[in-house]
Amino acid sequence: QFFTEEILVDLQNETAEDRYRRMLKEGSILLEKVPLKDLASFLGIAPQSLSRIRKKLSKRVNLT
Repeated sequence: QFFTEEILVDLQNETAEDRYRRMLKEGSILLEKVPLKDLASFLGIAPQSLSRIRKKLSKRVNLT
């Protein structure tokens, strides 16, 4: 139950990009095992929004 409450608080307090970055930082297994449409749903965003976030972050990584 605590995990569910933590997710709800994160949905209210963090942007979708922040939540995705945290998943990247923590090395979440979800990033490797779950289809992107399901990952977007988990983050509380549309698949198209996740795609834009991933594209934006990949450009930043490629620039450094």
